[in-house]
Amino acid sequence: MPVAVTLFAHIGVIIAEAKKPLTSREEAKENNMASPKTDAEARYAKVQKRAAEATLAVKEADAESRRVTDNTARLKGLRLAKIAAEAAELAANPPPPKRKAKARAKVAKAIPVEELNAEDDG
Repeated sequence: MPVAVTLFAHIGVIIAEAKKPLTSREEAKENNMASPKTDAEARYAKVQKRAAEATLAVKEADAESRRVTDNTARLKGLRLAKIAAEAAELAANPPPPKRKAKARAKVAKAIPVEELNAEDDG
């Protein structure tokens, strides 16, 4: 019988909980399930919010792309100006001509040992 008593005790607690007044959280939960019209409005608001966020993301991506393009153009201008300045300086101050390598002294041709004989030595 103790199992039956515990079961009835649990049922009594559940019934007592059901009779308690609703808390503000539970009331809000019940109010959210008010009508299908409210659900549709909530879905519509969610879609509108996502659309606004997408539009904002596109604007931010465009701004970033424009910033990168402007910076690239600025750097290209600086690079071309540097190349032009180097070319102008090179035209104004040409480098000295390079010297040709001096001709090496001719080295005597080696004679193979077989061609040498004792008569030539002396």
